[in-house]
Amino acid sequence: MKELLQGLRNQINTIDEELVYLLYRRFEMVREISMIPTWKNLGANKESRKQELLDIMLEEAKDKWMDLDFVKELHELVYAQGIKIQK
Repeated sequence: MKELLQGLRNQINTIDEELVYLLYRRFEMVREISMIPTWKNLGANKESRKQELLDIMLEEAKDKWMDLDFVKELHELVYAQGIKIQK
């Protein structure tokens, strides 16, 4: 039983490392986008893009029976960090 628990914990550790790496990659792409001169002129589209991203995440979460409130909170955190990086 102890070995099973340790194996599961190791898998969780690996997933957490992957999550951090995926966030790093996402924020690197946000940095790249922020360097494109025309990006700054797309202000009106930022809200629609934010909603588009949320819709994609929620649809994916629904398919996996995830807590949608959690996904919304996660989206807000990730999106806010992206905006912070762009400034």
